[in-house]
Amino acid sequence: MHSLAAVVLAFPLCAIATPGSWNGSMPGIKLDHRGEMVTTSAFVPNIAINPDETITTIYWRHVIDSAIPVGLVVKLCSQSPQRCVDLDGSGDGQTQAFDGLAANNEFRFVYYIEGNGRVNHTFSVRTIDIAVNYK
Repeated sequence: MHSLAAVVLAFPLCAIATPGSWNGSMPGIKLDHRGEMVTTSAFVPNIAINPDETITTIYWRHVIDSAIPVGLVVKLCSQSPQRCVDLDGSGDGQTQAFDGLAANNEFRFVYYIEGNGRVNHTFSVRTIDIAVNYK
């Protein structure tokens, strides 16, 4: 039993990967016209993250206050490298499309309604949330 304890104590703690997460929330957006694109402010880590930790899964949610217009496009984009993934516009989900990227990355949501002209009813998102899991 003492030899097992000696092995455990001799094993450096920094070699054990511990998972973590950071999250953010911000007020939503409004779109009145087709062909108009709105990009959110950056979601950035709210904690210090070791530079060698990488993303595993991102969870996202936006609370929608209006009908979802035909042609709605929602994307989640990373800063470095710049990469975007299409999201389901209906409310919430998860993606592993950023798996392996640095966990201290910045993210932005992009909203766009395909076409031209004014939409019948303003498309309104009340809040936008993100949770970035990493290891």
